[in-house]
Amino acid sequence: ACPPLGIFNVSSVTFIDFQNSTVLLSNLGGLGPSPVEEAANIRFLAENDVSPQGIYYAGIGTEEIVTFEDTTTLFFDLYVTNKTAYVPNNVNRNGKRANQAGDFGVVNLADNQACEFEYIFVDRLSGARYTLQNSFQFFFFDLDTGLEGDLVESFEICDALEYETSVEFRNYSVPTTLNVSIVTNAEGESCFLFTATAPFSGANNPTFQSDIFAPTVEDLSEYTIDNMLPFIVVLTFPSGLSSFDVKYTITPAKEVGTSGRNFLYTGFVAGNFVDYFPCPPTLPPSLPPSPPPLPPPSPPPPSPPP
Repeated sequence: ACPPLGIFNVSSVTFIDFQNSTVLLSNLGGLGPSPVEEAANIRFLAENDVSPQGIYYAGIGTEEIVTFEDTTTLFFDLYVTNKTAYVPNNVNRNGKRANQAGDFGVVNLADNQACEFEYIFVDRLSGARYTLQNSFQFFFFDLDTGLEGDLVESFEICDALEYETSVEFRNYSVPTTLNVSIVTNAEGESCFLFTATAPFSGANNPTFQSDIFAPTVEDLSEYTIDNMLPFIVVLTFPSGLSSFDVKYTITPAKEVGTSGRNFLYTGFVAGNFVDYFPCPPTLPPSLPPSPPPLPPPSPPPPSPPP
């Protein structure tokens, strides 16, 4: 933050890094593939009244709180759990992309299904819920339909402050394929609903953030611009959250119950942080204006006559 005098007093930023996280548990819906006994090794699940039906990402997050005197780094994990009945197509796809080594988290859902998930932040040291001190961004990718117009993906979220599509994100100005609407949930809250309108196969699934994030759109490949960017959503959340909910929905396949889709998501990482700078040095106060020059001396009086 830069107060009017331009003195750097405090700033903070939240990093959520899936690539450097470790999936300690993958057990959404209690369906594995991790054995439920592994939950006993996770302090948050062992010491709190929390369902062991979820995905636990350890070592995923940091918050840097910078003051004029020092920098404090706080660490947190992420737990994704289903709040309603969860029916997957393939639970082995849950966790992370690229054989659990990619930049993106994954939740797999069967066709003709809807499920609500809670994304919970966890204090890495205490094992309690962690409240983020700063606003943060979360990204969702690859919202599309099946090639025949079936398998339409959508997600609903009520906790976000604002959203960006490929039109607004980083001023890319790439047309989006998504339909965005405002809906009211059962609690009377206004929520964003993002619905896919364009078909695509898994060929446009990004593996690493570098596939999409670049300083300018000119730095991206033509394939990324045409086939990845139009399917993304960027959400900004307020500070003070310890969790947020997302409802994923997929419409039926041509043969109901025979297919499914992957929901991809990621966070804001240090490698993409290009605007985190302290305030510029304060300029010294201006010197008072110089006094006007003295007038030239008056000529001497004339000599008296002899």
